[in-house]
Amino acid sequence: MKTNRRRKVSLAVIMLTLLCANVFAGTNDTDKNEKKRKQTGTVKNDAPFIPAFGVNVGTQGVGLQFYGPIGGNFGFQVGGTFLPLSANIFDRFGSYDTRNRIRGKAGNVRAMIEFAPAGQSESWWKHFVISAGAAYFYKADGYINTMLRDPYQYGDIQVPVDKVGEMVTNVSWKNNIAPYLGIGFRNITIDERFGFSFDLGSYYMDSPEIDLYGTRMLQNNQHNEAILNENLKDYRFYPVLQVGVSYKLK
Repeated sequence: MKTNRRRKVSLAVIMLTLLCANVFAGTNDTDKNEKKRKQTGTVKNDAPFIPAFGVNVGTQGVGLQFYGPIGGNFGFQVGGTFLPLSANIFDRFGSYDTRNRIRGKAGNVRAMIEFAPAGQSESWWKHFVISAGAAYFYKADGYINTMLRDPYQYGDIQVPVDKVGEMVTNVSWKNNIAPYLGIGFRNITIDERFGFSFDLGSYYMDSPEIDLYGTRMLQNNQHNEAILNENLKDYRFYPVLQVGVSYKLK
């Protein structure tokens, strides 16, 4: 019995020794790789800021990005997006059913400085960034054409829709430069070459300018233009929600 116990104890000691040796060997390898990375100046492939080209889609439309490191916990992004807007909306104005044709275009080029508070850590939060910068909007305007859906009843007379006319509302932003502030995630690893990005923030635009006029029976509505400009003057935030995939150059 004593011999069996001694054998069991000896076997346990041997297994524990081998396990500790493997753990220390792995730690030494990790330390060596980390020292080598620091000596050669290479950047980990899952760092928040590495040189990469990206494609994104969201409330700004479709765009292209370039990401890069600055140093420490800082990085940058430059890029541009374009949004063509086209929609037909059926609505009700007072007691009348209306058909609204909406068309618009928005395009910008932008530059951002980004800060990753936990960029040097090994946790998942190292990908979290705070972004600040500005965009130049080379295009930011649109219009809404509003018409009745059904003929207009004027006493015993039915007036066809095309004879009633339409209201045209033009919207534009004249100041082309808008600051931006937001948060996001950078270079969440998909695989060795591809990363995922996410952005949530807002541009602070100039107040929109409204131009309103009517045709045929809807003429002489220009007095509503001043009312619209006053009511919409504080609509200056352009929300940004976008996702993207980037190709890592390292």
